[in-house]
Amino acid sequence: MKWRRGINRQQKNNPLLSLLHLKKNTMRKLTLVLFLVGISLALVLQGCKKEVQKEDCEVNKYGTVTISNSSSNPYGVYIDGVYKMNLNGGAISTPINIYEGNNRKLYAIQLSGYLLYPTEKTTYFNMVSCSDYSWQIP
Repeated sequence: MKWRRGINRQQKNNPLLSLLHLKKNTMRKLTLVLFLVGISLALVLQGCKKEVQKEDCEVNKYGTVTISNSSSNPYGVYIDGVYKMNLNGGAISTPINIYEGNNRKLYAIQLSGYLLYPTEKTTYFNMVSCSDYSWQIP
């Protein structure tokens, strides 16, 4: 008897062997189809990921600081040695955007209402993007 693929004469005469061979081929085809459908579905679902919108502060890497003046006297406010604003007594500043960085310096100096010398206040902090800090003077 020669060996060949497919159904031989004995299998043709035996209906049970013929049915098993048919089931085996059908299962191979079904497995292949299910495998291809699974891969196609995975590719489609991977391509449909929703992109998350990032906040502006996260994209541009900045945080904010709000300064409140509890004194009745005005203060000049500096950030990293750069003049930012005059803050009147009893006032609260609008949030100031500051780029992300370590060891950022806030400095305030009293502008009027002092006898001998103005009150000065300095603080250092680390700015993390999208963070909100507050600072009270004096």
